[in-house]
Amino acid sequence: MPWRIEALYGQAFFPPDQGFAEVGMLGVGRDFDLGGRWGLGITALPLLRFDETVDLQAHRRHATSAFAAASGLSFTAGPRGARWRVVIEASVGPFYALDPVPASGTRWNFLVQGGPRLVLRLGSGLGVGLGYRFFHVSNAGLGRRNPGLSFHAFVLTLQGR
Repeated sequence: MPWRIEALYGQAFFPPDQGFAEVGMLGVGRDFDLGGRWGLGITALPLLRFDETVDLQAHRRHATSAFAAASGLSFTAGPRGARWRVVIEASVGPFYALDPVPASGTRWNFLVQGGPRLVLRLGSGLGVGLGYRFFHVSNAGLGRRNPGLSFHAFVLTLQGR
């Protein structure tokens, strides 16, 4: 399916004394068939929202918005022509935030994401998917500090031809 709209929500995992963080995302992508069961995806993520606890004692939170682009590979498993298929995907790309992400990090970062998605074809060239995504944000050592954030997330996609 050549295009997709995706929505993601996830929560960070790190030691309890570091608080809590969430990410929300809305993106649009295009997929290209590489032959066989392999594909190449390019995704624009114009709406990324991060929210994290920066001071547990004072209950102070830090929230910011960002935008990104990512490209990556996908592998589709399951019988050809079946209504249900599993897509395993991984992508990487740069992003820029209005404020540092995490709060002790930098505005320019990279995102790395991947995971499986179950896709149901609805007919008329449409499909809907639900999956898990590991979502990591880091400045890859480009800043003085590289704290990074990692999230477990659910992703919902709407796909079409």
